[in-house]
Amino acid sequence: MDCCYGMSHCLHSGLVELIVILQAQHINNRKYNKTILDSVFCDLQKVFDTVNHHLLIDKLQYYGIRGKAKKLIESYLQKRYKGVQITTQSSSNKALSSWTKITQGVPQGSILGPLHFLIYINDLPKVVEPIATPIMFADDTNIMMKSNHNAQLQSELNIVMNCINRWFQDNLIALNLNKTYFIHFSNKSNNNLDMEIKIENVNIATTNEIKFLGLKIDNKISWKGHIDYIIPD
Repeated sequence: MDCCYGMSHCLHSGLVELIVILQAQHINNRKYNKTILDSVFCDLQKVFDTVNHHLLIDKLQYYGIRGKAKKLIESYLQKRYKGVQITTQSSSNKALSSWTKITQGVPQGSILGPLHFLIYINDLPKVVEPIATPIMFADDTNIMMKSNHNAQLQSELNIVMNCINRWFQDNLIALNLNKTYFIHFSNKSNNNLDMEIKIENVNIATTNEIKFLGLKIDNKISWKGHIDYIIPD
């Protein structure tokens, strides 16, 4: 497997390409339609390790997985244990901790783990659509929003981000506010925008460049930062 989440290289590359095209389309719309386009890039804390098993099972049942299939997945998720073994190079002695039952998270490096996680977050777009456009791949989440007026965009984006944060809290996922960033996209030479985005009274930091799905995206859509990154001097 090329991807650490257990997805094959082809699936990973295809999805990345699809999402990047979608994001580029939004940015191009910003250029040609002269609307304001802003984006919030969310950072989730250890999200694969914090998937709640009971919530996941409830969502699987909502999507029609019941009976023996549901019991099989319950067994797959809930009958797992973890322990730590310590060995030293100078000694053949081994120290093994006691076994602890795993009560949350999806098995990483497995085929079902990524699928279960995607099912777990599948209802997130319903929180923001059609007001905003979520672009998601695994645990990378980007919320894009456009408007013709700064004041309207700021108000609606604040509402959307707080709705998303409540969804994260309801689903026991932690949003790292210190690593969540806001970008205002513009091809103008003067790109300064006095906009304040807050979640739980915490100001979201503004940045001019961010790495998303392996691409360095800058606020002027120039791709210069990404070109310099992949072709160093």
